[in-house]
Amino acid sequence: MSRALHQQAPDIDVFFLNLNVRRSHLVSDSLNEIARKQSDLKKKLKVTFVGEPGLDMGGLTKEWFLLLIKQIFDPDYGEYPKFVLTKLV
Repeated sequence: MSRALHQQAPDIDVFFLNLNVRRSHLVSDSLNEIARKQSDLKKKLKVTFVGEPGLDMGGLTKEWFLLLIKQIFDPDYGEYPKFVLTKLV
């Protein structure tokens, strides 16, 4: 009975854009995952940090967004240049 139910149960992962990323390579892993899964871009996002336990009920996705934005806009990361304020006369 259990086996029959398992065979009939749909794989819910087909409804999500699943991103598996390493914290140490967050930006590059995220971009690679998104590039590989372009057909899933309209699906709900679900994030997994590689090597860490956890189910994404929204918290992991929120953390992923916060870390990604922080790294992308970090002047030391080099994606966006530093803007120097100048006094114009």
